[in-house]
Amino acid sequence: MSSAGFYASLPVITDFRDVTRQESFARLPSDWHVVMSDVRDSTIAIQSGRYKNVNTVGAATITAVLNAAGAVEIPFVFEGDGSMLCVPDALLDVARAALLRTQELARRSFDLDLRVATLPVKRIDEAGLSVRVARYRVSENYIQALFAGGGMAYADRTMKDPATADACAVKPGSIAAKGSFDGLECRWQDIPSPRGETVSLMVRALGRDPARAAAVYDEVIARVREIYGGDDACHPLTVANLAMSLSSRQLGNEVGMRAGDRGFFSRWKYLMWIRGVTVLGWFLMKLGIRTELTDWSRYKPTLVRNADVRKFNDLYRQILAGTPAQRQALEAWLEQRFARGELVYGLHVTDRAHMTCLVFDYAGRHLHFIDGADGGLFLAAKQFKAQEAKRAFNEYEATARAVDANTARLKALRLAKEAAEAAAPARHAAQRPAKASRAPHYRPACSSNVHPAPVVPGMVATGAAPVPAVRAAVTAAAVPVEARAPADRAVAVPGAAVVAAPAVVVTVVVEVAAEAAVHKPPDVTGTARRESRRFFKSRLPGV
Repeated sequence: MSSAGFYASLPVITDFRDVTRQESFARLPSDWHVVMSDVRDSTIAIQSGRYKNVNTVGAATITAVLNAAGAVEIPFVFEGDGSMLCVPDALLDVARAALLRTQELARRSFDLDLRVATLPVKRIDEAGLSVRVARYRVSENYIQALFAGGGMAYADRTMKDPATADACAVKPGSIAAKGSFDGLECRWQDIPSPRGETVSLMVRALGRDPARAAAVYDEVIARVREIYGGDDACHPLTVANLAMSLSSRQLGNEVGMRAGDRGFFSRWKYLMWIRGVTVLGWFLMKLGIRTELTDWSRYKPTLVRNADVRKFNDLYRQILAGTPAQRQALEAWLEQRFARGELVYGLHVTDRAHMTCLVFDYAGRHLHFIDGADGGLFLAAKQFKAQEAKRAFNEYEATARAVDANTARLKALRLAKEAAEAAAPARHAAQRPAKASRAPHYRPACSSNVHPAPVVPGMVATGAAPVPAVRAAVTAAAVPVEARAPADRAVAVPGAAVVAAPAVVVTVVVEVAAEAAVHKPPDVTGTARRESRRFFKSRLPGV
């Protein structure tokens, strides 16, 4: 079964605050496609005073695709410097042809580079998002499409991201450019604000919780109403401020799209024809004449009611008329909510509004795209993106601080663990009873006729000098050797090298440890002490 009639079959909501209710929306079928356009380098066009050209090209995209769709109702949204629509698969080729036709005329008539693309809804679904759509009755003649689910924002990012743009772009030559711009009209002067300021506002709720986001949008709508009043009180258009234009600059926007591919004389003839129709329309409305098809006395009031001043496309947009005090109060409230991490917003202020019209018949089936002059929604979007970047930076800094704090905590835990492990052996050693120290025992091998070497406190058993040590040179003269040791025997002298004993006079070098000379020697047994004393007295006189 074809899904082409999906949008027309949806129920219509009558209160804009129902945009915060999930049940107001229905998921777009997966065999539909998102159709998009966007003017590249809009900033340059705005700085050169050509924002009305940008608005016209954005509205022309909608006009061409709607004309290509014929009797099939499709949802769309005007975004100032571009547009977004959704079409069933059966209309994809004619929609792509209409996009290329709009792109051609934008370049030829206004020297604007229009980016055009399509993206299957199925791909959006695969990304974990959705295109959810609702129908909202703006007036008895105009039903507006509302979008939620994140899918339209995803499609817009895909079209603009250099990494993905090529995959969804509609390239010249891929299909023959073809489209009609019948119904596109730009015959009104800029509309001065009835209250001093015309404010272009956009707001997006933050957070992944749909219920919380809905609550934020509900708060925004309620606060706008509280500060600016009801829909009529903040409407940027009034019947008294509507004035038609005969300016070739103003009318040239319509000429550029509807006769841009004609020769110079044909474009001039079309401009003259528009001027004639505009003068006739002025008389009809001024005199309140009623024709067979149209009550011209009601055209301006119907125009105001059919104005596209408030919309929802994954974020909230509205064009407001008010005083500086009202705008400051709203901005202060929005700034508080931004600081709390609940929303991001963009806001642009001017003193008048642009209007681009799509007229199917003058009796009532006409709608009017409204934007703030001198940049409007485009410049509000720049502030909006700057706030998103600021929020992302703040989140990065907060995350970095959290990581640093966690790293410091882990380091402190590691150091504490290492200190505890190092202290554990010392605690165990302190808890064990100390062992009694014993003096080293030196017992060299010797013959029976040589005195055994006694143990001398402070000396090591190997005979090497202890460190630090004091060296004492002792010369013993005529030391009698009672045993008359043979020449091949040796006498073992503690603390000294083994000395041969063929002579009667022997020079003995004794190294005594500093500890033995300065400190009290360690306690030894009585026998060892007596042997040491006897040895020194008998062998080393004077020591």
